[in-house]
Amino acid sequence: MNFRKKEGIRLRRRIITLFSCFFILFLFGTLMLHDLGPLAKQRSNAATSPLTEEPFRRPVTFDNPERTIQIGLHVENIHDFSLSEQSYWVEGWYWLLWPQTIQKIIEENKIPLTEIVEITNQVEDESMVMQTEPGKPLDILGDLRYQFFRFSAKLYVDDINLHKSPFQTIVLPVTFETRPYQLSCLRGSPDCVYLKPQNNKVDSLRGIFATIPGYEYLSGEVIPYIRKYNTNFGFGDLNNCGAVDFNFTYRSNAISAFSQYVLPLLVIIVVVLASPSLPGSIGDVRLAIPSTALLTMIFLNQSYQAEIPPVAYVTFLNYLYIYAYVLSGIFFIFYCWGTHQYVTAPDDKKQSVEKMIDYVDIYFQVGGIIALLVTIPLSWYLS
Repeated sequence: MNFRKKEGIRLRRRIITLFSCFFILFLFGTLMLHDLGPLAKQRSNAATSPLTEEPFRRPVTFDNPERTIQIGLHVENIHDFSLSEQSYWVEGWYWLLWPQTIQKIIEENKIPLTEIVEITNQVEDESMVMQTEPGKPLDILGDLRYQFFRFSAKLYVDDINLHKSPFQTIVLPVTFETRPYQLSCLRGSPDCVYLKPQNNKVDSLRGIFATIPGYEYLSGEVIPYIRKYNTNFGFGDLNNCGAVDFNFTYRSNAISAFSQYVLPLLVIIVVVLASPSLPGSIGDVRLAIPSTALLTMIFLNQSYQAEIPPVAYVTFLNYLYIYAYVLSGIFFIFYCWGTHQYVTAPDDKKQSVEKMIDYVDIYFQVGGIIALLVTIPLSWYLS
């Protein structure tokens, strides 16, 4: 009896040691992954040339109305948003107002009206549609010229933060810049031709069809600035130009994201955590549960990865997948050990071996549940 009690104490110690090692390794690994991201970015910045260390934007002060183009935007429709391709389609209108001094530059250099500004984050030029309405600028408000444009374009989203994925917040930008050489900012030339928002009322930026399925609209933002290029495009000084960002911020719907991505994974985890409740005598059934769960999670994870672009960090959902992979692996190894113990035991000792396996099951089950409760908030903090 004392021998069995000592063996039970040793077994408990081994189980506690195993789960402690697993938790320490998981914590150490996640902390390392969390810290390597900023370190890699710092090394990358250190390896770049001095030109790229300069900010690509600088604030703008609209102190010269004679060299200022005003711009307004109304987006009527946003559709075909692709997170994996980091792109979306946008349709709407924008309008420009400029003084007589700018009109003189346009006429002298024969600049087409559709090329006064360009949408910088546009992709697939052949699919771009831009129409002037009316065909010629209108004279309004004294010496100001007014031109209205209708456009449809596929745009690129450069910066997407997926750390909290699938509960991410995305910013869809529509970026305008003054494009012709005559309208840029060069040293020794006349003052910059600034691009100024006609108004900063974000409520008027978005139409009724500018929605994304599975996302909730949060806010709009208008940011004017001077775009600093780190090239002179072949001659002269570095080129700068006036620019405006019209940003539309969306957040994934929490219920939709949870039911689509997190809930299926939690169901698999719960099945694996419940499997130790099966009798230790049916080892073949127990072995099938974590192995089947692993295969299912691999397919789920691959489907999730196909919906997001490649990232250099671990997302919140991927942290949960790491936990689920490790949990299933540990339970599979434990079931292999338990099945071996039961099968190789003499017939007169199978009952006692089954009791021992059921006894150890409790520790694995409780340890897995505690690890899950720790992993969820830890993953949210680290992501």
